[in-house]
Amino acid sequence: WPLPRSFTNGSSTLNVAPSLRLVQAPESELLARAWKRALTRMFPWPYDDEPQPGFPKTDGQLATVAIAVASKEEDLRLGVNESYTLSITPSGSNDAAPGDWACMITAPTVWGALHGLTTLTQVIEPLPQREDGGRSYVIRAAPWYVADEPVLPYRGLMIDSSRHFLPVSAILRQVDALSMNKMNVLHWHSTDAESMPVSSENYPNLAAKGAFSPRAVFTHDDIRAIVAYARDRGVRVIAEFDMPGHNYAWSIDPNLTSLFVNCSDLYPIAQQYWVASFDPTNEDVYSFLDTFLGEMVKLFPDPVMHLGGDEVQYACWNQSKSIRDYMQKHNLNLTELYGLFEKRVHAIMASHGKTVQSWDEVFTSARNVLPSDAIVQVWRGVETLTAAVQSGFRAVLSAPYYLNGGFDMGGPQVMWNDIYANDPIPHNLTKEEEERVLGAEACIWGEEVNQFNIDGRVWFRASMLAERVWSLKGNYTGKMGKDVLARSIKQMCRLLRAGIKATPIDDRDDFFRRDLWAQCEVDLPPSAA
Repeated sequence: WPLPRSFTNGSSTLNVAPSLRLVQAPESELLARAWKRALTRMFPWPYDDEPQPGFPKTDGQLATVAIAVASKEEDLRLGVNESYTLSITPSGSNDAAPGDWACMITAPTVWGALHGLTTLTQVIEPLPQREDGGRSYVIRAAPWYVADEPVLPYRGLMIDSSRHFLPVSAILRQVDALSMNKMNVLHWHSTDAESMPVSSENYPNLAAKGAFSPRAVFTHDDIRAIVAYARDRGVRVIAEFDMPGHNYAWSIDPNLTSLFVNCSDLYPIAQQYWVASFDPTNEDVYSFLDTFLGEMVKLFPDPVMHLGGDEVQYACWNQSKSIRDYMQKHNLNLTELYGLFEKRVHAIMASHGKTVQSWDEVFTSARNVLPSDAIVQVWRGVETLTAAVQSGFRAVLSAPYYLNGGFDMGGPQVMWNDIYANDPIPHNLTKEEEERVLGAEACIWGEEVNQFNIDGRVWFRASMLAERVWSLKGNYTGKMGKDVLARSIKQMCRLLRAGIKATPIDDRDDFFRRDLWAQCEVDLPPSAA
């Protein structure tokens, strides 16, 4: 999972044991760590090499794994080559024992090799547990040959740690799930009106005053650990600092209060604090942002940073006499004033070597001031995605992949089969315009999500998006086949074994409910309990 671009297989069954040896690999600490993780995923239960009662005799054993990577470059960025090939064939080595088979993974980059290792962990299957607790492991349908690469370069998940604080462990679980599904972006909506939990050495009161509590703060060491953990798994971390609105918690710092528009008469703070906004006419705002964002870009090394830009309430600005006077002096309307702010912050980020990703309001209201490399994240409809790419901008689609609906917040719940059927690339685009659709991102907003329920709200539905953006490009009919359901249930079980509390998939009519795969939550390794 996701379905490879192409593969062939056979009819042989192989034993696999924890003695499986890595006999060739490039000198890469990243790949060495990945191999250790892969062994843990392959053999989550104690191994028992006794013949499995009632199981047919195997045709050999997988004895070795070799990895060949063409490039020593390990720069993780948008558009990096993630392709790989994997073969499992009888060993041709001179020192091979009778019945030995070998796995070979080749890739242009380490990031493709990581995906190849993920695929290897998926073709190894545990057999039912014996009374003594041991198990044996097999590969079915060998020989295997897989040639694989994603159809879209951006395959992401947005998490929100501002509405409810997410401890580091909860964020790392999402990274694990992303990598197991060959997704490659964690979009971290780190701050909002409710809290400002990101520590700043230049502005220590930001988190001291803006976080929910001293225990709900991300230190610089926390951030570095999350970014490093994600990079090790081929996942980019794109930080979001929403502005000019959605930042009431920033204004609690008494040294920064003057940077914000106080419109509490129009929008009472107790009920509508999310309306608070930077004053776009205050030069001190841009000096502050240059310093603060300059500090953040050192913590988040990805070339892209997200600056929000959504749901700005112009009425809040318009009730300010100083802002009205500024607009009159410079002959600006409110939309043009918003464009001025966006032009300034994009220039600040460019001075720090960053490309800006923003919510689609930045495109619909300020497209004439955006630099050509700006990335538009579309949450309000596919029509906006079409307009953005036809205007020459790159875009990411999130509109059909919001995972919050259907709970206490109301609205329809996005079902997993709807996600799978929804093509992120509109069908009326030219080839050049299609190439500007970078991919898609599922979003889980934090109003009703914390560390205890985030896994189930996101997974397994986000896994359906993973296959949609890795494997399928305009060639899906919308009919959910038994093959998809059977493979998705097995992938859900892999997530559960890794300690990710994924929600079960309704298997009625298409999967035998007495099959152990369909009830794998009753059969988990101790590490996942």
